[in-house]
Amino acid sequence: ARIEEGAHAVRLMIIDADGQPILNVDGRMEIRFHQGLGGAVNMIINAHQLEFTSAGEHAIEIAVDGIQLGSSALFVRMREQVTTALAGLDEQGQAPPPGKPDSPDSPHAGPSLN
Repeated sequence: ARIEEGAHAVRLMIIDADGQPILNVDGRMEIRFHQGLGGAVNMIINAHQLEFTSAGEHAIEIAVDGIQLGSSALFVRMREQVTTALAGLDEQGQAPPPGKPDSPDSPHAGPSLN
């Protein structure tokens, strides 16, 4: 038997840009190896209530049996910022007036016909 085989306590955390945990999920997993094959474990996490309240760099951390094994960066952008930028809206979420050509600064502006 390999040392990893057996039951283990697992903790998955999401840490916000200020270093505060916004999600802690504790669980158990059972690792079994089959002859000649490696092992993999799927984790399904109910994060429907997870809410990101700030943009910026967050972290996903995983610990097994109380030992942190890994951390990965998670970059969060707020939906309102992304939606207005993609829709060509201004900072207040307003569309340009109808019939008015896009400003020269607009990323969607076409060539001028003057």
